[in-house]
Amino acid sequence: MGDITFSRFVYLDTCIYSHLAKNTQLWNDLRAFLFANDLCLAVSSGNLAELADAKGLHGILADLLLLMPSAMIKPWDVILQEEVVAHSEQRTASLLFHPFNQLLLEKDGRRTLVGLFRGKDLAKARRGQLRDARRMLSLHRKLKPNFPPLEVRPVHAPASG
Repeated sequence: MGDITFSRFVYLDTCIYSHLAKNTQLWNDLRAFLFANDLCLAVSSGNLAELADAKGLHGILADLLLLMPSAMIKPWDVILQEEVVAHSEQRTASLLFHPFNQLLLEKDGRRTLVGLFRGKDLAKARRGQLRDARRMLSLHRKLKPNFPPLEVRPVHAPASG
């Protein structure tokens, strides 16, 4: 197995993290895949906020993130600012914010990671996520008329010769 550079990321949906926490038999294959491809699991602040609700999974999620190559990626607003600064060139800044595996070297690293899932700021962010989600349907309905469907033209099969 090669080294992980923490420069290539796999961004998983929160439901996938939950599934992995509930199915630890998948971890060996996942770890082998990540190492074989120099990939690490990318966890966003959005992932953490959503996973804050899964209180019974916090310990096993911490174990997953400590045992797999994994990292917290930069918050969306930092990434957006880097995109703006890079315009019109390709953005080259890393998404890496903090590798979770570094917590293995700290005395209470696992406890720190579990605490991250349970923090007051994260709980507040989750409440904001849920509030915004409730507003999304009405906002979608309000904006939809601004985007009328394109005219659909029938597709004709090519004439056979």
